[in-house]
Amino acid sequence: MKSYRLQYSLFTLALFISLVLSSCKGKEDYEPAGFISMDQVTRLELSPSSPVLACDGKSTLTFRVEAYYEVDGKEAKMLQDRIPADQITVTSSDGKSINLSEGYSTTSSADQITFKAEYKGAKSIASAPIAVELIAAEGEAYTPITVPVRFYLMYTGQEKAFADRYPDSHFSDMLARLNSVLDGTIETNIPRAFSANAGVTFKLEGVERIELGVADADDTNSYIKDYLIDRPEEVLHIWVNEHQGWYDDSYEPKATFGNPDDIPMPKYQGLTHISDISEMGKLQQQYMGITMRFGELTPDNAGKHFEFIIGKFYGLLSPGKDMREHEYGAEVPDVDLVPDTYSYNIVTGYSTIKEARQSGVAQSIYYQSTNIMERDRSAAQIISRGQIARMRQVMQDVPFRQQGFKN
Repeated sequence: MKSYRLQYSLFTLALFISLVLSSCKGKEDYEPAGFISMDQVTRLELSPSSPVLACDGKSTLTFRVEAYYEVDGKEAKMLQDRIPADQITVTSSDGKSINLSEGYSTTSSADQITFKAEYKGAKSIASAPIAVELIAAEGEAYTPITVPVRFYLMYTGQEKAFADRYPDSHFSDMLARLNSVLDGTIETNIPRAFSANAGVTFKLEGVERIELGVADADDTNSYIKDYLIDRPEEVLHIWVNEHQGWYDDSYEPKATFGNPDDIPMPKYQGLTHISDISEMGKLQQQYMGITMRFGELTPDNAGKHFEFIIGKFYGLLSPGKDMREHEYGAEVPDVDLVPDTYSYNIVTGYSTIKEARQSGVAQSIYYQSTNIMERDRSAAQIISRGQIARMRQVMQDVPFRQQGFKN
């Protein structure tokens, strides 16, 4: 028994020594990564929050800096919380200097302003200059128009709970928020680079609640065409249903009575008479109004915002594009065909911070966007002046989009 205890004790001691030696060896081989400071940074990139800025002295441009350093011969991006905003200065071509965390405003009469960021520490490092176009202090003053809106809530007996979630006041609130976006009065904590007022007001004409029978629920398209299209040239119809198989969001404009060059659109053509639409194929009700699901009625749903849907109906396009096919500095198409918005990379598009690309600029632009045509969960609050001009051109020229001009 004593021999066994002695052997056990010796084994335990040997195991302990082995563990200690192993631990010591690990400490000798392991070197914790050092803290990367700005003094290790080799390159800065400056991103303005907008490609344009109104020169009214009130509109505000904000900035973001990306800092890069090298590890084993490869470039890495520094985490944003490691970048000391209070130690980086942004200097403009008109001689102003601001802290990175401050906003920039101007009343300059120049066509554009260039900016660069500089950090001064153990070594000084500056970004390449980047330009922003200056636009008029005030946007165009449009003749006010009003668009009447009628919602149709369609449901079977089993789906009635969908419609019951939304009283009539909910639709009034939806339109009130939409109107505050369009006239630029919606409250936002994000500084704006310009003001914009579309001169368009959407007014609730009514909400109809319709319980469908089995046959009508199976063929909702025919039911809408037979019973729920009344004065589509004067009233914007929005049909809401949850029945699978009927929904289609292809309600962007496909033709115009005006010059097609005024509203560039994919697969777009001019018309002489409304009957010419039949030559484009079978006319669907989506061309004469908007189809939605009940889940899209809430503004905080994970899909499209109501503002996005309205924008698409009146000819606005998403600024998102897969940029992987374009190298830095290469020509990048203007995805949404308006000059005062960034076209962002959809690969990172569902992030709070968008990664944008500009033609001829050999870097990415990082910015926080609230553009109404970004179909993610960012708060849709901003419509640009270019988008307003395009939207109103569609309202003037495109059949079944002219409700505001017909009243």
